[in-house]
Amino acid sequence: MPSLLIVDDEKNMLISLEAIFREEGFRVVLANSAEIALQKMEESPFDLMITDMKMSEMSGLDLLQAVKKKKALPVIMITAYATPKSAVEAIKAGAFDYVSKPFDPDEIIFSVRRALEFCSIQKENRELKETLQGQKALNEIIGDDSLMAAIRQMIQTVAPTQATVLIHGESGTGKELVAKAIHELSLCHDKMFIPVNCAAIPEALLESELFGHEKGSFTGALYTKKGKFEIAEGGTLYLDEIADMPLALQAKILRVLEDGKFQRVGGTDFIQTRVRIIAATHQDLKKAIQEGSFREDLYFRLNVMTLAIPPLRERISDISKLIGHFIRHFNVLYGKDIQGVHPEALKVLTEYDWPGNVRELRNIIERSIILEKGNLIRNEFLPREILHSKDLTRGKMETDGKIDFKNAVENYEKQMILWALEKNQNRVSLAAQALGLSRHALRHYLLKYFKDRRDLNAE
Repeated sequence: MPSLLIVDDEKNMLISLEAIFREEGFRVVLANSAEIALQKMEESPFDLMITDMKMSEMSGLDLLQAVKKKKALPVIMITAYATPKSAVEAIKAGAFDYVSKPFDPDEIIFSVRRALEFCSIQKENRELKETLQGQKALNEIIGDDSLMAAIRQMIQTVAPTQATVLIHGESGTGKELVAKAIHELSLCHDKMFIPVNCAAIPEALLESELFGHEKGSFTGALYTKKGKFEIAEGGTLYLDEIADMPLALQAKILRVLEDGKFQRVGGTDFIQTRVRIIAATHQDLKKAIQEGSFREDLYFRLNVMTLAIPPLRERISDISKLIGHFIRHFNVLYGKDIQGVHPEALKVLTEYDWPGNVRELRNIIERSIILEKGNLIRNEFLPREILHSKDLTRGKMETDGKIDFKNAVENYEKQMILWALEKNQNRVSLAAQALGLSRHALRHYLLKYFKDRRDLNAE
């Protein structure tokens, strides 16, 4: 039964409209002033409002503007002083229709039913769009492997809840893609999804980035700044590489998870937040707890629902499907017409170990499509480390049927470091992320294998 709120300071008009719509089967609530109407709207929901345009104290036009700020409610304006100017004002302010007094009952009934039908269609379209957006995000997680099918099912199960999610997987496996799919299928899909890479932001700035700061709280704080928790209000905050977060900041994240409150840097007031947290890491958090670099209580608070993303080397059967997806995407982006991959090139791609996982595969397909002149991706345009991966692993050190294991491993590590630096324009921080290492660990390897860093031009 549709519910109507009818607002008019003329008693006879209220009685007349109430009789008309009760006979039509509507639930009717009356208000003889705009102020009472706003009060009744706080008490219960309505499907539509009919209001007189001219009333004492607060006018119908002012009421319309107040309603539009709060709710998406269709409003029909009625008036005994109809003019073209007032009609334009009402429609511009957001009124669905404008009816002049005196009116025939059928006229006002028709207007109300048309408004309700329009709103119903809008709601259906909005719900359909939301469903399609969620399905699109889920379809981005490509793979027929049973592990990926289980992950998609888990995403659909956990997304509508408010549970905190912890995603574990190697660098490049698509952890952020999974987080976005959870957000798009959640009840807060119409709010913001804010990603924060905890490893990419300097420790001194990370607290301000997350919680914001007050003006004058530190040198350079020239104005009050909102943090990601405030910006993401009502939505999802994705904390990538949370294992790299400093211990002191981990304690503050734990507090937010427990009571939903935080303080800006330099602030004294607590700010309430309603943000869903999805965290991700490529590190073994249990090992980090034993080493004292990660809080055990935060781990248990984050570990409500866990999704483990398998590396690409464990789902080789998905490589062909991923390649097809990337070819279609980059064909559109670069105006190409690549039809597929040459069998010899496909053999190379499926036999490679993919230390950079899906991200590395995506980059290689993009590179090949840019360089390829024909309609098939061939070995000619695949990177050297892909074509000679087996030789690099073995290090060409096989003698008398034996392999020098230590030298083979060191040689492979060197090649992976060179690959990561090349892919990231010799930037150490980005190369470390691509390899799933901390910046400190990568610097250790650079000093070990490349004592003369000038040859690398690494930043």
